[in-house]
Amino acid sequence: MNKSKKGTMNANNKNEKPKVIGFENIPTQDHSFVYADNTQISLNLFDIKVMFGVSQGKNPDGRVRVLNHTTIAMSPQHAKSVMLLLQQTIERYENDFMSLPLKEERADFKED
Repeated sequence: MNKSKKGTMNANNKNEKPKVIGFENIPTQDHSFVYADNTQISLNLFDIKVMFGVSQGKNPDGRVRVLNHTTIAMSPQHAKSVMLLLQQTIERYENDFMSLPLKEERADFKED
């Protein structure tokens, strides 16, 4: 089993500097790495679901065909924490490497 120790950023609010917390990451036997270029988010009162997939081009009717392979459900509180960590990580990336411009696209918003 491959064991690795890595530091992970953790922050409770936007204005706090992230604290580095040490974790011992132990992959399970079924742990896998997946790529996603399509992300869809849905919500209800109790959880937020993030579905990851890979775009496969367009159908004849113009809709994008997506092969969804992973859905992660979490509490709204945990989702907010993940959002803040992603935001801090992107800001760090842009400071260290380059700005990441976004193409303006309409994102579909679905509710369960």
